[in-house]
Amino acid sequence: MATIVFIDQSFSFDGSTIHTSPLGGIRSATIQLAEAFAARGHQVKVYNLCEKKLCYNDVEWIPLNQCPASAADLVIANSDPNHLRKATSGKYVVWLHNKISIEKFVRRRRIFPLLRFRPEAVFLGPFHASTCHWLIPFSGRKIIPHGVGEPFISAPTASTPPKPRAIYTSTPSGGLDAVLKLWLSHIHPAVPDAALHVFASNKTIGGLPSNADKDHGVIVHSRVRKALLAEELRRSRVMLYPGHRHETFCFAAAEAISMGVPVVTRGFGSLVERVQDGVTGFVSPDDQSFAAAAVALLTDDALWRRQHAEALKVRQTASTWDDRAAEWEQAFLD
Repeated sequence: MATIVFIDQSFSFDGSTIHTSPLGGIRSATIQLAEAFAARGHQVKVYNLCEKKLCYNDVEWIPLNQCPASAADLVIANSDPNHLRKATSGKYVVWLHNKISIEKFVRRRRIFPLLRFRPEAVFLGPFHASTCHWLIPFSGRKIIPHGVGEPFISAPTASTPPKPRAIYTSTPSGGLDAVLKLWLSHIHPAVPDAALHVFASNKTIGGLPSNADKDHGVIVHSRVRKALLAEELRRSRVMLYPGHRHETFCFAAAEAISMGVPVVTRGFGSLVERVQDGVTGFVSPDDQSFAAAAVALLTDDALWRRQHAEALKVRQTASTWDDRAAEWEQAFLD
C-alpha cells in the first residue's frame, strides 16, 4: 500500500460533490482517480480548497491551508508545479489537464519548481502531449488518458432509436454558437420535429430568437449532475459538439459514446481521439458536412443502429478509472 497525495487549488470540492453538483473535468477526474486508488488499497489524501476535513469513500479531503502535505510515496499536483512546494516527500508528478505553453509557464513562474523538484508530466492523450514544447523541463513525460466512470459505464442505454433529439452537454466554448447557428439554418428546417437540448447555464446562451423553443425546438437547461446526465443521454439520438482547439480529452464525447450516443464533431483538439469517423459518429471538416451528418443521424434509423452498436462496443472495452489507476501504479509506484 502506498500513500498518495493530490494537491489542487482550482475549485472548492470534495468527494461528495460529484453526486450533488455538475462538475467540470478537473474536479471529476480528481475525485474518480483518488477513489480508484483508495479502492485498490492505497492511503489517499487530497489537499484542496474544500471547506472542512472529511473522509469520503476512503479518501481524506483536507483544506489546502493545512499544508504542508504529509509524507507520501506519490505526490500529484493538478496542473501547477508550484503546488509541489507544499509537499514534503514522494515521487513528484504534474497531472496536466489543459494545453500548456512556455509563455504561460514563465509568466506564472512554473519553470523554477520544475527545475527544483524534477517532476514527471502526465498528459491525457497524444494531442495533449503534442502541445507541450520539448523545452519545458519535465524529467519525463507519460500519457495516461482519463477513465470512463459511473454511471456511464453501467447505466441502461437505448434499445430502439430515440426520437429525433440532439444534445449538447459541454461548455459554450466548445462550439455552441456554431451548433445553434446550424440548427436554426440547416438542421431543424430539414427535421422539423427534432429538438436540441442544451445543458448549460441560461446566462451563457445568447443570440437565440425569442421563439427558439417553440418554433425551432431548442430547449436550454442548466447543467445537471452525472446521474441525471446519463438519463438525458440515453434519451438522445446524437450529440452535436464541434469541440475546442485546446480540447485535451473531452469527457462529454467519451460519456456520450459510452451511453451509445453517436457524436458529430469538427474534430478539434482531442476529439479525433474520442470519435471514430463513420463508426461512433462523424468528424466533419466544415459546416455543411456537420449539418448533413446531424440530419442523417436524426433521421436514418439504420445508420443510428450501426453507430449505436459500435459505440457500445467501445463501452465494453473502455478503460475504467480502476484501469487507469493501475496504469498510474505501473508508471510511478512499481
